[in-house]
Amino acid sequence: MKYTRYNIKSKPKSSNSFLFYLAITLLLALLLGTFIFKFVLKDSGKIGFIKGIDMNNSQQQQNSGKVPGKSEVKEEGNSNGIKEEKAVSEYNFYILQCGVFKVKSNADETLNKLSAFGNPFIGQEGELSKVYFGMYSDKNIENGASILKEKGIDNTKVTINIPMEDNSTKQFCEIVDSLLQVVNKTSESGVKSINTSELKKWIDGLEKIDENMKQYNEVNSLKEYIKALPDEVDKNKDGEVLKYVYDQLIKFKK
Repeated sequence: MKYTRYNIKSKPKSSNSFLFYLAITLLLALLLGTFIFKFVLKDSGKIGFIKGIDMNNSQQQQNSGKVPGKSEVKEEGNSNGIKEEKAVSEYNFYILQCGVFKVKSNADETLNKLSAFGNPFIGQEGELSKVYFGMYSDKNIENGASILKEKGIDNTKVTINIPMEDNSTKQFCEIVDSLLQVVNKTSESGVKSINTSELKKWIDGLEKIDENMKQYNEVNSLKEYIKALPDEVDKNKDGEVLKYVYDQLIKFKK
């Protein structure tokens, strides 16, 4: 009896499958690498964004020691990579206005109401009596605004923008800013008076202004006014100081 012999061997796998999987692997690796480069590494140095603002850049500005409202100098690179100075020349002051009256007695009534928690004063413009709660710079405008908001008192923020035309204007604004910071301390709880001795010493150390500069007379008048103040100014007199500052700043209102 004869038997047929079969030699059974497994067929070798086609190399086509290996090449197919290799191509898929390389394609996935390429896509993954592109994703990591575009969306991960590119923004890895940024903390986050708020309405399109780079938070790292905002933090750098806070740490730079620059004060909003003051004259600053920025460095910008030109096409040759050389840094050039570009002056940012403006200084902002704010007045919180709480009413405009034709009848003076109505203005006085509002003034007395605001005196319970601030240093209000009246600015006279023709026949109109304008009641102001206080004057501020960028450093403390939010303090005054928050007090009025808490008391439920409507107000209008009047902005006075002063361009830095020369060193006399810069010094004038710095003195006003420093005086306002001292005066506005009386809005803090328990403060009944302000000490002006340190402010006077600081003014004495300022450089002399050239008499040909635009605000020469205004700077000297402001210095003399502050030097004439008592070393201790009662809280109830702060409105008079603010009224004087108002008369100086209103000249710059456009």
